[in-house]
Amino acid sequence: MILAYLYEREEKYGQSLKHLKELCKRYPENIIFQYNRARILEKNNQFTLARENYQQVVRMDNNGMEILRQKSEERLRKL
Repeated sequence: MILAYLYEREEKYGQSLKHLKELCKRYPENIIFQYNRARILEKNNQFTLARENYQQVVRMDNNGMEILRQKSEERLRKL
């Protein structure tokens, strides 16, 4: 996750997505990884995929991370 964050800070969204994709593949139930993948997809102008990922976050069991679900719903309204 740290590598994805560092690449995001450098606006290297493709590299960030590469790491987030692997994290989401390994840990599909991790709402934090899924949410961050959606965010970076949106920043990378991949709006259809971002929307799909935000929808997935909304459907996930949030394990105490209700704020990510709420933020995803917000982003979906804006996309």
